[in-house]
Amino acid sequence: MFAVFRFVSDPAAPLDKSRYDFVFDRLRAVRQDLSVRGCRDARAVASLRVCVRFHLYAGYRLGPLPASEFDPVTNFRHGLECVKTLLGLLQEGQAAAVDPAGEMSAAYLMLNLGSHESTKWGLAQDQSIR
Repeated sequence: MFAVFRFVSDPAAPLDKSRYDFVFDRLRAVRQDLSVRGCRDARAVASLRVCVRFHLYAGYRLGPLPASEFDPVTNFRHGLECVKTLLGLLQEGQAAAVDPAGEMSAAYLMLNLGSHESTKWGLAQDQSIR
């Protein structure tokens, strides 16, 4: 799983549409497998962190491409789904130490700038995250 992210972020071979499609498909399969198995442990948390980072990175690297080459809405939707699922696991106490700096909380808030729901959620979080 972590090799996938290293594959994507390799500076010798920058992320392009074909690499994005390949990794997107593999990560979606991993998420589906986690869901079908009902996996809600530290492995699920680690896998979802990779998914969130991938979607954030892909949005950054491929965002300027024309819509015919990269669909930022689909990427955003999948990334948001991953971060919401991950935050749900963290709030359930599944590997609480995995997000000590609030990295995923910050990603959720930044993905939802202007959303009253996410702002309300952020204000309800622990002082260390705010």
